[in-house]
Amino acid sequence: MDLIVITDSIVGGLFIGVAAVTLYVFLGRVAGISGITWQAVALENEISANIWRWCFIGGLIMGPLLLGMLGLGSDYESLNRSPIIVLVSGVLVGVGSKIGSGCTSGHAVCGVARLSKRSIVATACFMSSGILTATTLGLLSDAS
Repeated sequence: MDLIVITDSIVGGLFIGVAAVTLYVFLGRVAGISGITWQAVALENEISANIWRWCFIGGLIMGPLLLGMLGLGSDYESLNRSPIIVLVSGVLVGVGSKIGSGCTSGHAVCGVARLSKRSIVATACFMSSGILTATTLGLLSDAS
């Protein structure tokens, strides 16, 4: 494994951790991205209640864009996919996070840190599913 990949992973993990702790300490909210996004677009909240959500989402979008414009972004091959694949993948992730009552950020980052049994089980399920899927797809691509 390349030292740059390790460094990027550590720095990224630190940023995620700091963001999760900051959100929890100052607003008493868990940094579950799917929940934040769902509440931001839901019509049941007042606009003023969603300002922090839209700022959070904006930061998630602007951070990588800014790094890319500065030439500091990563050049991952997986980003060169067709818009249809990206759209279908996004929909599947959204459906999965609704079925699982949360996403990786809510369950794995925040829930496991709070020793939530439900989050530990959810994290074990989606991690094992992800490992199985990645392994299977890797074997299929090697066979072709």
